Amino acid sequence: MRDYVLCSEQKQNAKLIYDCFAVSNHMGNVGFGHYTAYGKSVIDNKWRLYDDNTLSDVPRPESTVISGSAYSLFYRLRNHTDLNNPDFDKLALTPDETYMGSLN
Repeated sequence: MRDYVLCSEQKQNAKLIYDCFAVSNHMGNVGFGHYTAYGKSVIDNKWRLYDDNTLSDVPRPESTVISGSAYSLFYRLRNHTDLNNPDFDKLALTPDETYMGSLN
């Protein structure tokens, strides 16, 4: 991932390991379909399936979370924040001037 990160500080980091924490799914076609999502809890580290008004635990995530219906995968840099005591404001960080300057 080193070649694809925006910040020079991150490019020098030897451990650019990312963990998948959510997947959105789409079943159907362009004109019609249904969306579901899988998300991994920062509280108990369990995967859950979100489907309209239903929430259920995923007993075997390794065989169900990523499938042919996966539409978007969401990743977080490993050890980015302490997930045992999450600071939800830090989890929602946006690019700062350093990142934006490297895009120009």
